[in-house]
Amino acid sequence: MPRHVRPVTLRPSKDVSHNRAMGPFSIHTTLTLADWHALQRVCGLRVQQATAGKTWRVVALWFAVAFATCAIVDVLDIELSVPSLVLGVVLIVAIVMAAHKRSLKAAQPREGGAYLSPCDHVLSAEGITSTQRGAHSFSQWQRVTEVTATTEHIFIWLDTLMAYVIPVRDLPEGVSADLVVAACKEWMAAPVAQESVSPPSDTPAAPVVMKQTESAWRTAFRLLTLRSIANPASPASALSGKTLPMMALALFSFALWVALSRYYYMPTPTFMPYSVTALSWYVLAVLAVAFAMARGSRPQVAVSRVCSLLSILLPLLIVADFVIVMWVPESWGSVAVGIVALYSMVYCARGLHALAGDRQPLAVLGGAAVATLFLWVASALYVYPAVWTIEEGPEEYADQAEADEEVSEALLFEQPARIDASVARVQRATGDAPAGFFVGFAGHGEQRVFAEEIEFAAQKFANRYDTADRTLLLLNDRRDREAQPLATVAGLNYALKAVAAKMRLDQDVLFLALSSHGSQDPLLSVENGMLPLRDLTGAALADALKASGIKWRVIVISACHSGAFIESLKDPYTIVITAAAPDRTSFGCSDDRDLTYFGEAFFRDAFPQATSLREAFDSATKLVSEREAGEGFEASNPQAFFGDQIEPRIVSMLRPASSP
Repeated sequence: MPRHVRPVTLRPSKDVSHNRAMGPFSIHTTLTLADWHALQRVCGLRVQQATAGKTWRVVALWFAVAFATCAIVDVLDIELSVPSLVLGVVLIVAIVMAAHKRSLKAAQPREGGAYLSPCDHVLSAEGITSTQRGAHSFSQWQRVTEVTATTEHIFIWLDTLMAYVIPVRDLPEGVSADLVVAACKEWMAAPVAQESVSPPSDTPAAPVVMKQTESAWRTAFRLLTLRSIANPASPASALSGKTLPMMALALFSFALWVALSRYYYMPTPTFMPYSVTALSWYVLAVLAVAFAMARGSRPQVAVSRVCSLLSILLPLLIVADFVIVMWVPESWGSVAVGIVALYSMVYCARGLHALAGDRQPLAVLGGAAVATLFLWVASALYVYPAVWTIEEGPEEYADQAEADEEVSEALLFEQPARIDASVARVQRATGDAPAGFFVGFAGHGEQRVFAEEIEFAAQKFANRYDTADRTLLLLNDRRDREAQPLATVAGLNYALKAVAAKMRLDQDVLFLALSSHGSQDPLLSVENGMLPLRDLTGAALADALKASGIKWRVIVISACHSGAFIESLKDPYTIVITAAAPDRTSFGCSDDRDLTYFGEAFFRDAFPQATSLREAFDSATKLVSEREAGEGFEASNPQAFFGDQIEPRIVSMLRPASSP
């Protein structure tokens, strides 16, 4: 407890004999902002003392947040460094402190208002009479719950955070704080005279209104059937915001989800406990929706009550999802999802109306927007906490392997036709000037960053070298195997020969961009689900280029250890730009990113404004080095080789940076 706050106990004071004879006395005071801040400090202390012993809730919340954060980092494969973590924590603390300070400033009373205006208090055995300009109030001592004092103030409490504030500086001459407190205590302990509490005879007695209350189960049932409820703020209501009912509903929802999931994978379900951590994403989603709805309500509703509202809805949503997946035809799936979404919005609207006393359309729309965002991100990142899978025996495995092999053969067999169709759209160059042709190769399909980077690079080369109508992409992407031909070693050989047939080999230039994981062999990873694919080696890439007959070449390789490719590719008519030295790794190849570190520095930041490829490479190298040093990574040390014959030709082909 702070030194300046000393609670006053019920022990008799030294002047107790005088206190009994003490009559009414008046105090004239004008409170200041300093007095208001003193009240806030004491209120904070009272709340702290009242909640002592309940800190387990805060600790449990922090553990839940930490668990959810770790799970999200693991699912999203986010790369974190110690400096970035420290900076993030510092920023969060600073933001919270600034928001707290701003809220206190916004809540402080204004000068000349009801709080900071002259006031007269009369303390007597009957009670406390307070008079201000335009206001008059009277409180009996039986309404006073406690009297405390500090060295500068006396607080006469009517409730937990509501009190008369009497500055010691304004006490009448000869009256001490101890004397006032002792008198107040004596008047509080005095028996209540019947006539002092009876209303005057000419004042009609206030009617007694009995508020209707409902059990928690009845409230939940009425909410789910979209009917009105009575007294939602009642402690017995399902919307009371109490922790234990919410935890019980959350555990019931979890058990229901596990049971229905097991039924879905019958007759041979296998438990996978390591996938349960992804459930924290949906817990975070529910909390975010509750926060958005609570803050969007006018007047604002407690977040705990909105959490209660959502926890009642969760079991119904779980059952609805199971029914849609199991029995609703695929053609009607979107309609069924729309009906469930509409029902959920109406349910939340009815619940918020009951809690806030008025319609809350903005709060419902805000909650729906947050829920939609979380579901979209979960779908994009494949976040689904599946705790069951099908246990297959040897026969099932053999059948599945045979089916996969048939699908793989068919998919690979059709790739030449796909490449032919794409090359058919490639335009031949016209005029006497050399033209550029772009071929992109995204090797590793299990992480979307490589396909995203190649598509981005194609756009940038189209802007600077006019290759928009002369572009061919070979992409491995787990999200889509149909939009573009797949990236395979055989496919690259076939594509380069097909593109070469459209080129004037003595003057046109091939821009080849490759992005994948790499190793020092040199080697680029080529992977696309269950397809049996070979990795692309430095010798295989050199052989494919040689077999195509393409003379003028610019090759950009974004991969770890990609500098190892330079030796097998360099000649006077070739430029080779790589993301890392032969013995170094590059960074930023996680599934949650659109570009690697090198891709951002070269394709996004440096290349669009550079006056030459050499300038773009130098700028990108500087940007990458600064970023890696700032995040504590070992430098990737990008490498490049510039053939002396091709550089003048490339500079003459480059379009101005201001061109679209």
